[in-house]
Amino acid sequence: MSRTETSAYPTEATEDDPYWRLIDAALEMGDGETAALPEEAEMRARMATLVADGLVPAWMAEEIPSCADEIYRYGPLTPLMMAGDITDIVVNGPDEILVDRGQGLLPEPVRFRSADHLYAFAARRLGRAGRTVNRASPLAEVDMEDGSRLHVVAPPISTGAVQLSIRKFRASMRLETIVESGMISAQDAQFLREAVGSRKNIIVAGGQGRVRQPSWAPCWTRSILVSA
Repeated sequence: MSRTETSAYPTEATEDDPYWRLIDAALEMGDGETAALPEEAEMRARMATLVADGLVPAWMAEEIPSCADEIYRYGPLTPLMMAGDITDIVVNGPDEILVDRGQGLLPEPVRFRSADHLYAFAARRLGRAGRTVNRASPLAEVDMEDGSRLHVVAPPISTGAVQLSIRKFRASMRLETIVESGMISAQDAQFLREAVGSRKNIIVAGGQGRVRQPSWAPCWTRSILVSA
C-alpha cells in the first residue's frame, strides 16, 4: 500500500514531525490488501511498537492517545465534539478556538499543533466526503459522521490558516426531557401535545443560526422550513 493511499495528511505536515511520522507508519503497517482501519487497540499497539523500535523519539509514547484521536475521532477537537453542552465550534486559527455553550462564543484552551495540523484535520474530514479545498476552490462544507456540519474556509478567502466552523447536532430530545431541563413548563408541553394531536398549524420561529425544526413532531406531520 503506497504512502498516498494510507496517509490522510498533506505532505508538508508529515515530512519532519515525529507526530505525523508515527501516524503514517502505523497506518502503513496493515496487510496491504485493505484500507480498512483495524480496531483502535491494535493501532495503539502498532504505535507503541514503532516508538519502542526507535522510529520516533521515546517521548512520543505519551502522544499515542492524541495520535489515536487523529485517526479515529476529531483530533484536538475530540473533547469539544464529545461535550454535550457545546452547540458550535469555531476555529479561527491553530491556537484560536471558540465554542458556544449557550452563552455566545467563548475561547477554549484547545489548540492544533500548527497551521499544517489544522489543514490536515480539514483535509481528512473533507476527503472522507470526496471534497477538498485549495486556492481555486477555497470553500467547502460537509456532513460529518455524527451529523454535525463542517464549514471550511481556506486562503485566499481566509487570512493565514484554514478556518473552520462546526455546527453540532444533538440527539433528539423527548418533550419530557425538555420539561425536566426547565426550557418549557409542563403546561406548555401539554399545550403542544394537544396542538400536535389536533393537527393544528404551528409556527416555530427563532433567530438566525438557531435550530427550528421540531424534532419531537410525529413522522406523519408535514413540516415547512422557511429561512430568511
